[in-house]
Amino acid sequence: MSQHVLVTGGTGYIGGATVRLLLQNNFHVTVLDDLSRGHRSSVPPVARLLVGNIANAALLNHLFAESPIAAVMHFAAFAGVGESMQNPALYFRNNTAATLTLLEAPTEAAEMTLERPARTETICARMKGRVTGTRGSTIIGRAVACFVSYR
Repeated sequence: MSQHVLVTGGTGYIGGATVRLLLQNNFHVTVLDDLSRGHRSSVPPVARLLVGNIANAALLNHLFAESPIAAVMHFAAFAGVGESMQNPALYFRNNTAATLTLLEAPTEAAEMTLERPARTETICARMKGRVTGTRGSTIIGRAVACFVSYR
């Protein structure tokens, strides 16, 4: 049985590339995205798409309790510099407060515990170098930087 990975923000450019890479490496993928900045069509049919927000604690608790998730890859952050200067509260709510909700969710689910970083390195090593194109190394670098591993 393949490992289950949750990808938040998986309908965006980097999240979508990561989803495809995970699927190519035989991971079971669930995408959690509110579709506010991504596209439903970027999620391959073999991945599960859950439309929702990382700030929704009840949704996250249900998701972590329903099936074991080996890892969370978080790409549901806003990244527009200009917009962040014009609307800092929106960015704080999403990039800080909602991310905290996401980080707390696994500990709310009874069977979830933090695991040693070795699993992160193992999964990332399996994926490294498998993205093609001129921006491949950038995508993997960001994926590795955003990777949080759970058991």
